Amino acid sequence: MKKYKWLKPSLTVSLIYIIFGFLWITLSDALLLFFVSDQETYTTLQTWTGWFYVIITAFLVFHLTSRGLRKVMQQEQEISESRARLALALTAVRDGVWDWDVKRNAVYFSPRYYEMLGFTPDEFPASFEAWRSLLHPEDKKRSEAIIADYLKKIPPQGIPDTFSTEFRLRTKDGNWRWILSRGQIAARDTSNLPVRVIGTHVDITERKETEEYLLQSEKMISIGGLAAGMAHEINNPLSGISGAAQNLNSRLLSDNAANRKAAQDCNVSLDAVHAYLEQRQIPRMVQGILESVERASTIVKNMLAFSRKTSRSFSYHSVEELLEATVQLASTDYNLKQHYDFRQITILRNYEPNTPQIACDGNQLQQVFLNILKNAAEALHEKGIPERAPEIVLRLHTEADHVVISIEDNGPGMNDAVRKRIFEPFFTTKSIGYGTGLGLSISYFIITNEHKGEMEVTSSIGNWTKFTIRLPVHNAELTKQQLQTNETLLDT
Repeated sequence: MKKYKWLKPSLTVSLIYIIFGFLWITLSDALLLFFVSDQETYTTLQTWTGWFYVIITAFLVFHLTSRGLRKVMQQEQEISESRARLALALTAVRDGVWDWDVKRNAVYFSPRYYEMLGFTPDEFPASFEAWRSLLHPEDKKRSEAIIADYLKKIPPQGIPDTFSTEFRLRTKDGNWRWILSRGQIAARDTSNLPVRVIGTHVDITERKETEEYLLQSEKMISIGGLAAGMAHEINNPLSGISGAAQNLNSRLLSDNAANRKAAQDCNVSLDAVHAYLEQRQIPRMVQGILESVERASTIVKNMLAFSRKTSRSFSYHSVEELLEATVQLASTDYNLKQHYDFRQITILRNYEPNTPQIACDGNQLQQVFLNILKNAAEALHEKGIPERAPEIVLRLHTEADHVVISIEDNGPGMNDAVRKRIFEPFFTTKSIGYGTGLGLSISYFIITNEHKGEMEVTSSIGNWTKFTIRLPVHNAELTKQQLQTNETLLDT
């Protein structure tokens, strides 16, 4: 067995020492007895042979020990250098390393493993259960099944077998990080069962967010074309319904000279007709048709705005001023006040001083901010947490040549399934009759398509929802407009 490999050479050396000692004592005594008859001389020579034996054995022990120690020290140095190279390599690639003793259920986690999750090594136990406790609920069953199946599998002799899986782990601050885990069985017992598995963890959160952003953009572009076609198809019959409903209202419910003459020609009292219609609730039904047509018309208008390029008026604006103007607008918005008084929400501000102005369409940005604020207010009102005072936090800072705006509420949050669909047209979590599901879709297109920026949402169930917008300080569209303006001035 590997753990007792040291025993054989140790026993061999000991046996050689015993044999050499036995032969030395036996042969030296025999030779002394043969050549020396004087007892005193014999004793003196025997003492000298003993000392000679001690010197020879001491030299041999010194030689063997020093050679062994040199080899051990050389190996230790090589191991130390290998560990240093491995540590540098792992630091460079920012991978976390784990080493799982399956039988003892003990796991070694490297410092980087803890670091990527925001922990220190003493903040959670090094065990398989600790890893399981950090898994996202939606990933737990799948990840455990992949590892269990891998441990049962026996690969062909001499062919290394690895596994790879992706999952989310909870960080110390309660957020989630996407992790790519790769591993390989490093040792098996005599029954060919795995006893040691080693591997790495790589933080792939940014890659996942980029993939999701690209997927969302492609999806929105596809839906944009579909929305345009649908809007035009819906608009024609909608116009017919609207016209018919208006005619019903004018020719049946209005008290005018033409209606009275027509009733008189038919020997019918117009007042009696109106009384009958009121009793049958016809005016309420016609009004319902007109309101539904108005609502459908708004949806069609939004669909067309969503799907086509609009004329833009770019100029430099202060984002802080746009945000403050939008907050003021939200506090006086009649439709919002019908459901919830925006002034009951505490607005917290965290603005970086001297934030540069950006090239943008101010009206469009205010539309985006208002959509987000309305959604936040309605979420806080409909599904708010009673023991928590409603708050919205506005943040503003710069990153390189971008301005970053975040709007965060302390409402009920949303799960991953809702978060991934939040920018899809017609997707809404509101009750029927409230909202069209286009507000955030249009906002997303304004930011990403019209302003070449980025827009994302993050959330924690029961805690918060945060919309983050990144906008370039300078915009090619504004430069183009300025050039066109300059050309016009030169022509005049």
